[in-house]
Amino acid sequence: MKSNFTFVVILIFYIPYIFLAQTNIDIITQINKPYSPYYSDYFDGNNNTMLIIRNNDQTTHKIKLVGTINGDNGISISTKENFTPVSPLILLPNQVITLTGHNLRNYLGMEDINVTGIDKSTLLRSSALPEGNYDICFQALDYETSEPLSLPSPSGCGTAEIIFPDAPQLILPNNEDSVITQNGILPVNFTWIPPIPTPLGTKYILQIAEYFNPSLDPNSLLDATTKYYYEKELQTTTFITLPNDPPLLDNKTYCWRVIAFDPFGKTQFKNNGKSIAFIFTVKKNETSTNLDTSLTNTENNNNNNNNNNNNSNYASVNLKIQIPNCDKAQNYPDPNKFINLNKLNNTSNESSHYQDLLNKYGNDVPIVEVNNKRDFYVVWSIIPPETFQNRNINYKLNFTNQQNLTVASFSKVSQYTDPSQAFAYFILDKQSAHQYFQHNSKYTCSIEAYDSVNIKISVSQSCTFRYIETADTLQSSNLQTYTIKGTIKYIFQGYDYEHYPSNLNSIKLKKMLLIKDSYGNILGKGIQPTDFPNLTNTTPNSILFNTSD
Repeated sequence: MKSNFTFVVILIFYIPYIFLAQTNIDIITQINKPYSPYYSDYFDGNNNTMLIIRNNDQTTHKIKLVGTINGDNGISISTKENFTPVSPLILLPNQVITLTGHNLRNYLGMEDINVTGIDKSTLLRSSALPEGNYDICFQALDYETSEPLSLPSPSGCGTAEIIFPDAPQLILPNNEDSVITQNGILPVNFTWIPPIPTPLGTKYILQIAEYFNPSLDPNSLLDATTKYYYEKELQTTTFITLPNDPPLLDNKTYCWRVIAFDPFGKTQFKNNGKSIAFIFTVKKNETSTNLDTSLTNTENNNNNNNNNNNNSNYASVNLKIQIPNCDKAQNYPDPNKFINLNKLNNTSNESSHYQDLLNKYGNDVPIVEVNNKRDFYVVWSIIPPETFQNRNINYKLNFTNQQNLTVASFSKVSQYTDPSQAFAYFILDKQSAHQYFQHNSKYTCSIEAYDSVNIKISVSQSCTFRYIETADTLQSSNLQTYTIKGTIKYIFQGYDYEHYPSNLNSIKLKKMLLIKDSYGNILGKGIQPTDFPNLTNTTPNSILFNTSD
């Protein structure tokens, strides 16, 4: 009995001793939003992970760190305790150090990790944690002996709730809808609801495949498809088919879906971002539709004799391209003679601006300039004007490159209704034009006219032009100028407190993008400016300046 009492007393006195021995160092872990689904971001310091490490005694400690991630879903990840960094983190007496960013990984063993609750190969392949609530904890160990110098969890822990945004929800065409395209001539509007919440910069992949077997699940069919009938990457939540897209044919059934993804790789979506697939059928139009912009016949033609009589009205139809001005390449083709096709607030200097372009790129052919204020357009006259009022003429625009290869064909055009200005025009914004044409390249355009029964009645002259993309015009309020003053110094990795002067004669600053949300949290950094040309093409990609003492 006496020996048992002695044992209890010894145990009671040793527990506080052990407890106190492990509180030489305190660690406070802060995990800022947005929470990354990738486990390596928390150990690597890439996800706004910050450690505040405090030395509580009068002894200098050389330490290393171990990290653990424990989820309420049974998943546990930890770094190896026997890892020895290249150099220790040195804590002076009563010193407080903050570790963020890549400084954090210098003292953690990321080469090999312990994983439970999930297949390790699956985790390493995707690096993504499943949805759940996670405790991210860090503990300080002695650099040489690996003895704990700070308390284990729940001390030194921060929390992160990982919730994946929903996949997109399709709206139009609705499931089992019917659409009319007249074999691809009429546009189809694809619309969907974005993920909620929608991460900044989310992009989408629209996928369409022919649904040839009604017994197949459309989701499985799209997953198994290696070559889609149509696939396009988009930044918006709607898409209207273009004339040059693969036509959606009459009496065919298609399935479609949208995949959301984060180009920065910071966000995972539910179901890997894949929406539930919908099915739609293209039906043949049994009744004619009155459309001004269709290549297909837009009026009822029930009487063949009437069609033959109408054809005689087209006997002397001529088409003449007005813009680009191929007759006089050096003369500025003023669009105001036809219609205000551009979005310019001031057109008084357009003629001199056009001459500057000719001097820069060459005056052998006319120039078509495109930016956010100048759409790509082609304008042609209809002669005689009376024929235009019939409104039964349909057009097809063909564009070829200098190798005489077709790069685009379009049929949806607009017609001006003023009989004194009988003309039609075709227009594309910069983003659409960029899909077909390359900057500072020559192309040849010709226009074909068709009557109401789709018989070719006229062809315009061929017009060769140079396609030029210029920098977008931004309001001055969007631009900020900064004056940077300071001293250039450098440090060695892992030795943040040792600064050395630089003896460089010049320094080159490279332009990169930093994206924050409305709360100031960093959503992406080190982003290449080429990913967002509309935001960055008005400033140089780098700046070289001389240094001074």
